[in-house]
Amino acid sequence: MKSDIFNFRRFGKYFLTDIRGCWASYGLGILTICILPLVIMYALTGAGSMVFNLTWNGPALGARTMAAIVSLVCLVLTMPAKCYGRITEKRYGSFWLTLPASRLEKFLSMFLIACVIVPFIGIVITLGIDALVCALDHSCGMPLISGIKEAGISMMSLNNGLEGLATDAESQAAVNELIKTIERMEKGLTSPWTIITGFLSMTLPFLCGAVWFKSGKTVKTILAIMAFGAICSFIMTPFITGWMKDGMEITNDLESMKWITEKGLFNKVILLNNISKSATNIALMLGIWFRIKTLKH
Repeated sequence: MKSDIFNFRRFGKYFLTDIRGCWASYGLGILTICILPLVIMYALTGAGSMVFNLTWNGPALGARTMAAIVSLVCLVLTMPAKCYGRITEKRYGSFWLTLPASRLEKFLSMFLIACVIVPFIGIVITLGIDALVCALDHSCGMPLISGIKEAGISMMSLNNGLEGLATDAESQAAVNELIKTIERMEKGLTSPWTIITGFLSMTLPFLCGAVWFKSGKTVKTILAIMAFGAICSFIMTPFITGWMKDGMEITNDLESMKWITEKGLFNKVILLNNISKSATNIALMLGIWFRIKTLKH
């Protein structure tokens, strides 16, 4: 007997149908968003180099990183409304409610496609196009994938640079503790918890806005995020200022390093960030689920 709440076979069929529907609605838009910013950056950089330097130079790593960020931000902002915004319309929403899947299956399909699959496809396309451009035009330098690896090497160089601050046994001990703190911070920033919560905190708000707002979905979601951020800043600023006050008054490098390591500043900030984002993500998922559960036309 099939479960009314969740059935793997039924969910699989609906999930594939949902993917095809989303691709039909916005597949060309996804490709355009992922490719166009890099192409525009490449053309403008090359043309500008030809005009001013009389030689062709492709966009450097920093410029291509900005183009990739613009692509992914635009994708996250627009995709949920394009693929799922229509469920708030009476005609399509009534049809969507009659599709052979439970509300839970529709929620899971929506979550996986909007928050996992499409952003992952966007990242793969963006990095792939960038790698292809760099392979065809060596004036661009290293591709973005290699640049990500270089960031890890830069952190190692920072640690090596801190070694030069030690002038005696006391400062050497402080430097060693600071290096350990930075290494823990690096592990915290690259931990699965940090990456997943950060990723979902960018995608879930716009999916939530797509199913709740009936018009101006993306704009209203951005305004809601700004309002929420302003409220959080207003509440948290006095606590953060009081917490940081002692450290801001320290002018000696050695004492500053000791204060940072004793307070565990970086790790506490990362932990607080992860907890707050996790709570926000859970609230957003509950909001999306509640909207789907109670949707009527």
